[in-house]
Amino acid sequence: MDNRLTERIREIQTQMVESVKSCFDDSELDHLRAVIRIAVEFRNYLQYGSVETAGGLYKSPQSKYFRDLEAASADPFNKYDLEVVCKSIRSGIDSFWSLNASYRILAGARGSNIKWGITLSRESFREQFISMFDKFASESVFENKCRLLLDLFKLQIIFLGFSYE
Repeated sequence: MDNRLTERIREIQTQMVESVKSCFDDSELDHLRAVIRIAVEFRNYLQYGSVETAGGLYKSPQSKYFRDLEAASADPFNKYDLEVVCKSIRSGIDSFWSLNASYRILAGARGSNIKWGITLSRESFREQFISMFDKFASESVFENKCRLLLDLFKLQIIFLGFSYE
């Protein structure tokens, strides 16, 4: 992970954690940090793609066992890196549910703007996620920012659904 991405994650985590340190316990703060990290990494993936996994496999001695590695190592949205992104999202589902429960008890909590059954093309999904992320990044009121974060993660769960063949 490059340093700018790590710095961005820490910056958002620090700001949001500071806002609710007095009303969230350590476990809830850890869930908040996890959901933030996964959302920021996913936004970076949607914006730039990744060839880290496919490129690493292509350079490895096991490359002879994969027919499509040469093409995949040049495709920023290849299936190998997509699998890593999907695993990351799945790893955060428990944190999402815990954060969602913690958020709902806050005085300024609002309901989700994302419906579970929405159907989007990959391109319209990408545009919606990046647009919502930009709103999230610029929001200063914790309750609004957290709602956007939860909706971003809900979109990531939807992404899982249409990413499996």
